[in-house]
Amino acid sequence: KSPHKLPKEFDHTVFIYEWSRNWIIAVHLDESHNIAKGPDGKMRMERFCPNMTFKRPMDMELGADGCLYLIEYGTAWGNNKDTQIIRIEYHGEAGHASN
Repeated sequence: KSPHKLPKEFDHTVFIYEWSRNWIIAVHLDESHNIAKGPDGKMRMERFCPNMTFKRPMDMELGADGCLYLIEYGTAWGNNKDTQIIRIEYHGEAGHASN
């Protein structure tokens, strides 16, 4: 029952990430586990935490506390001093998260 867990709107959502583009996309699924469509008929996929800068995301997992944990490779090609594990917490309204 963490106050910082992801909101219910992210239930039935798959998070995909791109190592070289430094983004995370939230892909919302319907009851049949297909990509959900919005009222406009378009697939419900959007940037997750678009105001955050990621450093080559490598792996992520939803923790028991409802927060998203992300391993970042770092900005260089090896021996990175900025390699880290971050915890993405929800703060307030949908779309507002921090690490």
